Amino acid sequence: MSGDQLDGVMNEKWFHALRFDERRTTNGRFPKSRPANYTLFAALEYLRHIDVAGMDCLDLGTMDGLLAFTLASMGAGRVVATDMAPRKTFDAGRAFLGHDIDYRHPVSIETLGAALGGQKVDLLVCCGILYHVFEPLVSLVQCRERLRTNGLMILETQYSYAEPGPVITYSPADREGGSIHANTFFRPSFTALIAMVETAGFEVVSTISTNARITLLARAARPSETKASTPMVQTILRTYMSYKNYGERVDYRALEACQDLSPISHSVPLGSHRWLNSSTYRSASPYQPWWDPSPKHMAARFAEDQRFRVRTMLARRSHLPAIEQQPLTMR
Repeated sequence: MSGDQLDGVMNEKWFHALRFDERRTTNGRFPKSRPANYTLFAALEYLRHIDVAGMDCLDLGTMDGLLAFTLASMGAGRVVATDMAPRKTFDAGRAFLGHDIDYRHPVSIETLGAALGGQKVDLLVCCGILYHVFEPLVSLVQCRERLRTNGLMILETQYSYAEPGPVITYSPADREGGSIHANTFFRPSFTALIAMVETAGFEVVSTISTNARITLLARAARPSETKASTPMVQTILRTYMSYKNYGERVDYRALEACQDLSPISHSVPLGSHRWLNSSTYRSASPYQPWWDPSPKHMAARFAEDQRFRVRTMLARRSHLPAIEQQPLTMR
């Protein structure tokens, strides 16, 4: 697609802010007082440490394609991007950049297996989806089933960051901290989310918190090899393979026996839990715009980062090393 053709959709309503070249940057959904795409900063940070070259990658709920385009620019062997409905902004961006991305719609997590023809991938990216589904644990299982053994999942979601215990908040009933959006339902606490991801057949490698959101890097592990966060999750992974009545939801035997192994590698330390300051972070993605705030907006955003960080640390009773700033790669 030529520059003139892309210009024809630049004034459309874009979900992501995308930097296409020196002249063309879309606005995205956030006001200028917030960094563009800041909810995806942790996912972009994880991608810096994953070798996706030649790998099969899947971006669920791609919207305008920031993560799918980034994966393609990193040399992924195959990128599949799905969404519930087509977006001409994605089509325009893909054509302008010349990326060979398999764009499929309408596709939900529930129909993912059929949409991919049963194929598995090495990396699955699931950002901003889990709090929109009615059955989050089932959705995590469906993500696990689409991954090769040892494949990786990047999961980004809202969570109950101030809750110290293993609870799940039902957002529509939360009068004080609930979402303003009618399609937001469940927000697990940190410990609940970790246990849910493990129950679905993953080993949690690392987490990065950003204000009221969290991003996990998880490995699609065999149940017998997973080191779970609690004794009961460990028991579930070991014993449910013998419970016939649970085969409808998760087939642990199939996960254990799968010989379709992923060669994907990463350099993220196992068990690392960190905090990302959205006000100071700079992404290495060539499509992430530079945030140039006024001193007032920078001060307000930095203060908000610190308030969330303190409340998160108090809930977990732990220190969270901060990811302050990373080099920005300009195109």
